[in-house]
Amino acid sequence: MQMTDRLFKVFNVNVYGIREALIRAGYPMATVVNEDMTLDKRTVEDMLRLGSNLGHSPIGHGDDKFLRQIPVTFDVLAPRYFWQQFDTYGVFTSKNSQSTMHRGKALDYRRMADAAVDDKILALFEGIVEDYTLNPTEENLLRVKANMPEGICLAAGISTNYAQLRTMYYQRKTHRLPQWRWFCEEFISSLPYAKELGVCD
Repeated sequence: MQMTDRLFKVFNVNVYGIREALIRAGYPMATVVNEDMTLDKRTVEDMLRLGSNLGHSPIGHGDDKFLRQIPVTFDVLAPRYFWQQFDTYGVFTSKNSQSTMHRGKALDYRRMADAAVDDKILALFEGIVEDYTLNPTEENLLRVKANMPEGICLAAGISTNYAQLRTMYYQRKTHRLPQWRWFCEEFISSLPYAKELGVCD
């Protein structure tokens, strides 16, 4: 998935355990629980009514907690200003990202800059990186870190779940940044059964 005309991508998407989470969502009302889930012959579609009722419960009510048991992993290539906001969702989200500390001299910043980065600022920054490459002192490292444009795009691998994506969707779907609107409407809403389970509208 990619935003049109912007260096912003979501890729390597995997969703796990929807059927198992729906079976477990029924545990509070169950009198008997199968120790072997393969004995339960219901499909996801058979359990969508339960999932929809619980998933569409008011945010914070607690009935949608089965959504936490649907793990999602994916990679995102996004500008630094997006990552600053994304990192507010750290409770149920794990991130492993490219490092400007370890690879600051080796990165191709011109290729990594989104369209909003001014060429003059980028050229000035590339000069700072060159100074650091020629003289890798702590002072020059700090100059690289302190002057890196916010529009430099970095990739990160994300592990989260449907409940956290639901929170992101309802908090960010009308956000001023186009990256967030795309992330909500094109990525989150495209996930399997996201609409049926109340993750998005």
